[in-house]
Amino acid sequence: MMTETAAPRDNAIEEQGLITDGVACVSCGQDLGGLDPGGVCPECGASIKRSLAGPRLFYAGPAWLERIARGARLSFMGLVATLIVSVVGVSALLVLSIVERAQGFGSGAYTTPIAYAFGLLLLLAIFASAAGGWFATTPQPGMGVVRQRKNHAKRARVLFVISGGAVLLNLMLTFTGVWSAVGQRWGWVWQDGIVSFVSAIALTALVFAISAWSRHLRTLSARIRPRSLYTRWRRFSQMVSVGAWTATVAACGFVVLAHVAMPIVARLPASAQILAVPVGLTIVGIVFSSLLIGVYWFALAIRAMQLTRVSQRAFEAVHEKSLLVDQSS
Repeated sequence: MMTETAAPRDNAIEEQGLITDGVACVSCGQDLGGLDPGGVCPECGASIKRSLAGPRLFYAGPAWLERIARGARLSFMGLVATLIVSVVGVSALLVLSIVERAQGFGSGAYTTPIAYAFGLLLLLAIFASAAGGWFATTPQPGMGVVRQRKNHAKRARVLFVISGGAVLLNLMLTFTGVWSAVGQRWGWVWQDGIVSFVSAIALTALVFAISAWSRHLRTLSARIRPRSLYTRWRRFSQMVSVGAWTATVAACGFVVLAHVAMPIVARLPASAQILAVPVGLTIVGIVFSSLLIGVYWFALAIRAMQLTRVSQRAFEAVHEKSLLVDQSS
């Protein structure tokens, strides 16, 4: 038995009692003009009153609700994997670097293969988060009900594609040996620089995708009662917006200085080596600020993981409740 009643949208029904043109089915997008408000969609069989109920998420199509719930679940799993791989990877590299020095091995004897392994796992975790974000931002069919000043879902999907594409490009070129060929021909400094640049693109796109994605989930949460989840996503999206720009500046600055400026300075004559001092100090400053930004984003990632989990459960509950709309018709 439904606990809520549908409030028909203004101007959705003509004087003759039929639906006006331009009213789309929220399940498949079919134009419902000229049909009986008490009937069903001729295309998908969904209850028409679902499309007349307004923007409440309760009346959205079950298939779409199930899709965004699955996307939220995949994003949650990707965030958990990203946090675990990051913490374990950094800890392992620190321990192995100490072991290398203690046993007198050359630099990278242990850390290099481990760094590649954890780097691969991190890229896969980022790709899972991006894929989950893609599903969670699926456009709702017939969504002419709610007009947004900015289409956060569309922007998030574009950025998730860029991030996932950069990750796949890095993986493909690594396993096909292209990056190794670049290092042998132009030097390993340039090879590391290009890989870092592509990785920075993937990370930057993911950061801004998360910002747009959080605003999209904030919009969806506003269509759920009570509005406590909306309030929590609104605060989080504001925090992410600040962190997105600072993380981007730090990441790009580190890549440029570490892989472009320092190699150039290293090739300068001895009389010009004094330039290495300000460049080195700048890199130290960027590394220190990057650590602070990393701590900030680590806290944001934990918060995002919590909110994503709560949103996933909320979407699943709304999906189950939405199934009752057609059953009660």
